[in-house]
Amino acid sequence: MTGQPTPSLLLHDISVLAFVVHIGGGTVGLGSGLVAAFSSKAGRLHRRAGAVFVISTLVMAVFAVYLAVTIPGQIINLFIGTFAFYLVATAWLTVRRRPGAIGVLEKIGLFVALLLCAPFATLAFQLATGSTPFFKGTVPLEGPVLIAIYGFTAVLT
Repeated sequence: MTGQPTPSLLLHDISVLAFVVHIGGGTVGLGSGLVAAFSSKAGRLHRRAGAVFVISTLVMAVFAVYLAVTIPGQIINLFIGTFAFYLVATAWLTVRRRPGAIGVLEKIGLFVALLLCAPFATLAFQLATGSTPFFKGTVPLEGPVLIAIYGFTAVLT
């Protein structure tokens, strides 16, 4: 025995680390978002807390996408993580760009939104009509989750 970790143990360790970073990013995002929301707009504290919010939320979304791909039965979270990244990134672009200016990043954002529209609209239609959804997750697609999916679909369409 060489003392080398097995591939499955290594994957498990990476997934645990990804969960920690994902949850940490979300926690920092919630805290910094509260500070930004309740601080004087355009003030130094607001700008710094907003920057921390953007970075930590993007980290949370990236690791959500990673976990959605590596953990079986989480494919719906691939779309939700991508949507979270899209929302934060395009909000940041809105703040940073001059009014009326459109660059390549905005065009990429539009492309991502159009790509996300298809799975969300398909899932929303299937859930509204009682059809069996193409996308399944570990959380039942009912109640608040159902409302969130309908809301995400409405934002994207």
